[in-house]
Amino acid sequence: MSKVLDNYSYPVKFIDAVWGKGLTNLDELTKHQVGSLKPGEVGCFLSHCKAYEAISQHPPNVWGLILEDDVILDNDWDTRLLKAMKQIPQADILSCGMDTSAKFFEAIGSDVSSKITNSIDKVFSSDLVESAPRLATHAIAYTPHGARNIIKQLGDIETAIDVQLYYDRVKLSRYALRKGFASQNNAKYNSTIQN
Repeated sequence: MSKVLDNYSYPVKFIDAVWGKGLTNLDELTKHQVGSLKPGEVGCFLSHCKAYEAISQHPPNVWGLILEDDVILDNDWDTRLLKAMKQIPQADILSCGMDTSAKFFEAIGSDVSSKITNSIDKVFSSDLVESAPRLATHAIAYTPHGARNIIKQLGDIETAIDVQLYYDRVKLSRYALRKGFASQNNAKYNSTIQN
């Protein structure tokens, strides 16, 4: 990821990931879990929390873009991101990735269909939709306000980060690119999050 981002002049801050297998208080962290969580999923959850905390400290109108380490960016990602941000009147979250959750859950052998409600996106422009929550966390931009509210919303670790974020307990202003510029590298579905 650092090699890709070196080609751009944007300020970049790498957040050290939390290694789930190294957690000594895993039982305490997951005492409110629904189903079972792998140590890697807990580490991913906590890593995202560290990123939200960093973004929450930004000046009011300075977005933060979270890119997971297994993300693949389209060549024109930065142009599309800036264009989208100029179109959004007021927002907390901009989903920039392609929602490939069905493929992900199939790959890991999980069925969460009973936990997911159907929501309908509303077309905002040729590039954007006013978005329902997404089951994809690999490329999302947050405002500091959005990051602070996500921190409040999350509370205890109940399930994987993307599923827990799907349940929008705090109503946030969400948008998504109609055609995302980021996807997950399917070859990395055997990454540490699955262990």
